[in-house]
Amino acid sequence: MVLSVWRAATLARGCSLAFMLAFDLIVDDYDTSGSLSPGFGPHDVSSSALCRRAEGLVTWDSVYFTRIATHGYEYEQTHAFFPLLPWLMRALAPLFGGGSCGVAISGLAVSNAAHIASAVALERLGTSILNDEVLARAAAMLYAFNPAAVFHSAIYTEPLFAFLSFTGCLLLAKRRKNSACVAFALASLTRSNGVLNLVHLAFDFWRCAFAPALRQARRLFSGEVTEDGDEDVNGHERAVARVKRRRVLVWAKGLATASVVFVLRCVAVLAPTLWFQWMGYRTFCLGGGDPNAYYATNPRPWCASWRPLPNIYAFVQEHYWHVGFFRYWTPKQLPNFALALPALAASAHAARAYVKGTDEDAAWVRKESLRPFMLQWCVMALAAVTVMHVQVATRFLSVAPAVYWYLVRVGANEGSGTRRMRRVVSTYCVVFGLLGALMFPTFYPWT
Repeated sequence: MVLSVWRAATLARGCSLAFMLAFDLIVDDYDTSGSLSPGFGPHDVSSSALCRRAEGLVTWDSVYFTRIATHGYEYEQTHAFFPLLPWLMRALAPLFGGGSCGVAISGLAVSNAAHIASAVALERLGTSILNDEVLARAAAMLYAFNPAAVFHSAIYTEPLFAFLSFTGCLLLAKRRKNSACVAFALASLTRSNGVLNLVHLAFDFWRCAFAPALRQARRLFSGEVTEDGDEDVNGHERAVARVKRRRVLVWAKGLATASVVFVLRCVAVLAPTLWFQWMGYRTFCLGGGDPNAYYATNPRPWCASWRPLPNIYAFVQEHYWHVGFFRYWTPKQLPNFALALPALAASAHAARAYVKGTDEDAAWVRKESLRPFMLQWCVMALAAVTVMHVQVATRFLSVAPAVYWYLVRVGANEGSGTRRMRRVVSTYCVVFGLLGALMFPTFYPWT
């Protein structure tokens, strides 16, 4: 019996959660603050075993998401985390009993359900983009068991973001462009890198509107004729000129309309990110929502910094997390670079194949339908290695479809080297996933 993608993803989430819960039970937390219920103090000893187990998985960034879900954006540093996941957690918490327990369980439910749905969406997206059902299914299977498994089971935004981004790309491939923009906008409300989905809109605009308009313009302005009789209308040149002017006006109107629609769609995708920045500006620069109006007279330093607008997200990442261009390139961070090396090596291998490759794999990655996905992967990998905390590269890149398509494509080749690569990738996914299941819930360094 062939295991379907959704069953495989469900099995993967079940195994990941089981290992996380088991390790949380048998291994003492490295940081005992991991056993606190965010915003509610220590565990209530009378709470149910389910609540204790669920809240035991609230570590690292999950603490922030649960805090935001219960108390909103109280502090400046919480603006490093976008609001869609906390909103869903707050909305669904009453279904699971409310309180810190309900928030934790709802967050776990959203993340795991989103991962399963995103695996199905990735299979359908791969079938549409690659026109290869076997490769698309294999890539979705690899995604289901990807090495960042722990972050697709915990209260993190990766699975929800992946589901919305994959769905948006699938809708765009099916020419349901407005629906795709809705999915992309929700992705922008989930993670900051949601703005990279503009790449897909830009490529679609180029392929469907701008490139055809350029070809038509060359025909119009070079005097080419495409229909019988256009070279002369009753032998009168002025009539021919009128026909040509009419065609130019139709061409210009069509291109202008397509351009305006494209810009409006881009604005719709960017709107959630801009709104989130505005809410931070309103609170910490104008004193909005503050009954004492403290920030109205004592605005934060970033309020006067325009890059290209007051950006609370960039300030928080720089000030509280020390994120910046090459800031992480210090000797003491070498272990974190080693942790990210497999993900970055796969990225470098794909980039080399795209730029310098001459074999069938290189020709495959240069296919027009794959270009926006390869560009998105490239930008994300460059950001991970030059700007971000590099150890997050594995989970950061886990939402890029091209990663799985490329690895499966290369792994489908024959030869001893390819077989070795398949074993290495499989072993890496299992070992990295198990290490994450051990380290993450026990509050050891694993982000």
